[in-house]
Amino acid sequence: NNNYIRTEGRLYFNAMPEDRRWSFYSALEFDHPVDNQVVDERGGRDDATSNYGLERLHGTIALPANMRLHAGWDVWDLDARDGGGLVYGDDNPGFWLTGDYGDLSFNVGYFKLQENNFQSKAEFTKEPLENEKDADRDLYAGYLTYEMNEQHKIQPFYAYDHIRDIPARDFINFVSKGTFGINSPKNPEVDSHHVGAYYTGEFGMLEVFGEGVYQFGSADNTGLADSTNNYTGQPYSDYNDFDISAFAIAGDAAVELEDYFGFSLKPHVGAMYTSGDDDPDDDDLEGYTGVTNAQRFSQYWGGENTIVGDTNLVTGSILYGYLPELYGNGTPVF
Repeated sequence: NNNYIRTEGRLYFNAMPEDRRWSFYSALEFDHPVDNQVVDERGGRDDATSNYGLERLHGTIALPANMRLHAGWDVWDLDARDGGGLVYGDDNPGFWLTGDYGDLSFNVGYFKLQENNFQSKAEFTKEPLENEKDADRDLYAGYLTYEMNEQHKIQPFYAYDHIRDIPARDFINFVSKGTFGINSPKNPEVDSHHVGAYYTGEFGMLEVFGEGVYQFGSADNTGLADSTNNYTGQPYSDYNDFDISAFAIAGDAAVELEDYFGFSLKPHVGAMYTSGDDDPDDDDLEGYTGVTNAQRFSQYWGGENTIVGDTNLVTGSILYGYLPELYGNGTPVF
């Protein structure tokens, strides 16, 4: 009773010449619950959700020195699949450059996470348009992959998260959509950097993974010292400018038992740890957050089971991740 079946259909369009000098693909997606009373309602009762939408777009062109230029919006990640999803994995629009040199390869790119000014109307984001030219969110990121052999790989990475579009607010302000908590939150000037690496290796039946990330930077002009707590009547903070200093680690070990059972059976144990803020009254932000936490897509913790972490106000997690971004502080500043 009152259940539904969800359907996700995709139509792919691909093109590539024989010499692979360029390539193109796009994907149209229809994602909707099957709740029709008759079979031929053509995609759903609600006309606003009845059509296929453009989910993926990716074009490439070959460059000298075995490099390739990519453009569009497709899945791009630093550590979301082979790693722990601690930093970034998403499908934002952007440009990226790849190069492959045998055991060594690289991937660097620029991605637009949020565009504020290029809109037809302010209602698009449910927020008023900003007058400032720099009121967006941009990501500059890249990684270097070194495959020592088929069993061992190490991937150092870096991400610069340039945030100018997300207000500093407390939890009550967030859940009440501004009715309670901080009044008129400002958009801080946040420059967050992530630097780290992960390793994957196989030693016979044993498969191991380890990742470490350090986050640093600053969140300036937060307006917290100028905002009044509605409950105490006091300023929210003694500071408007904060320094970011946080870290996260993850690890996993698995044993492949296919030789014993005749089919793949792989028990594993793993853990993630992220730093929290030990002093709410200083000007340090020590609560770790990724650019886009993506444990849902990690081969170690991923799967549809992570629905328990999709915007769960009890655990403080948001979409596709387990990390408690809504508690403590981080970037954005809560």
